[in-house]
Amino acid sequence: MRHLFLAALAVAFCLGFIPRGSAAEVASSQVEIEHLLAFVKNLENARFIRNGTEYSAAEAEKHLRAKWQKLRSKITTAEAFVEQCATRSSMSGEVYQIRLSDGTRRPAAELIFAELARLRAQSPSP
Repeated sequence: MRHLFLAALAVAFCLGFIPRGSAAEVASSQVEIEHLLAFVKNLENARFIRNGTEYSAAEAEKHLRAKWQKLRSKITTAEAFVEQCATRSSMSGEVYQIRLSDGTRRPAAELIFAELARLRAQSPSP
């Protein structure tokens, strides 16, 4: 019976039902993802362009959070969050864009990855 339980546990881990990485790594990634969501939400006078329609920064944050919640078992790093949730529409494949307050448009993932790099550069090394 114990072997059956261990086999089921191994299958669940391999299929992604159990997050990979240590609890500390998962917690650290979640903190980074929350920071990235707050970054998007607080982009002043920016518009999030998804499938040709513009949304407010607050609406963008809500959408990205919903995607993260749906894919949470598969997302174990901040990079995976950006790649799987903040890069392109899962329905159309169109790249998400952000129109900044000065009118320039940039891929959302580019801005969010830059913020992740800035965050990590500021954080003290363990």
